[in-house]
Amino acid sequence: MTSVFVLAGVVVGLQGAPVLEIPQSGWADIFFGSETDPQSIHGRAAISGLQNLQKKSQPKGVIEIRIWEGFGLTYLEGYRFRQEGGRWRGWWIQPALANRLDWKTNKYLLEFKAPKQGWETFWKTLSENQITSLPDFSSLPGEKPLVLDGISYVVEHSAGGKYRTYMYDNPHLQKGDWAELKSFRTIVRTVHNAFRDQVNR
Repeated sequence: MTSVFVLAGVVVGLQGAPVLEIPQSGWADIFFGSETDPQSIHGRAAISGLQNLQKKSQPKGVIEIRIWEGFGLTYLEGYRFRQEGGRWRGWWIQPALANRLDWKTNKYLLEFKAPKQGWETFWKTLSENQITSLPDFSSLPGEKPLVLDGISYVVEHSAGGKYRTYMYDNPHLQKGDWAELKSFRTIVRTVHNAFRDQVNR
């Protein structure tokens, strides 16, 4: 069993577990949930046979990013991007809809073809908008209107023995002019535009 301890909001793992950077905010426990809840991150990943990124470090040279979308009245879905051996691949983590029995044959995972702009350009846009280093929305200064039953996003990033996650609450409905919020909106728009024609709803 992996041992962990907490220091200044950072959970440090031993025996091959990654160093975890998880915001000390109420959303994390709720959104990640348990592996038995298909509308939580841990549960949604388990349905698809995906690794819990918080439990094991990625091999050397491997990058994995997941962007989860939902957490309101909509079914949780996500996007998984992984670079291994210098090659990028991407998947749509489909919403676990009981009436879409055809999706169960691939564990609610659909592998994408390369985006029209190519993986290199796609990744460059995400990197320029700081997808791996944006702060959690809760840490930005000023008032943040509470939006009920909207669409929020959680990003997970695992690479080099480290793991971090952050959340943006209903980014398209927030009125603030934070530069970080603008960057995150660009990330979401880039992902949606790149794969919109491959998402079969």
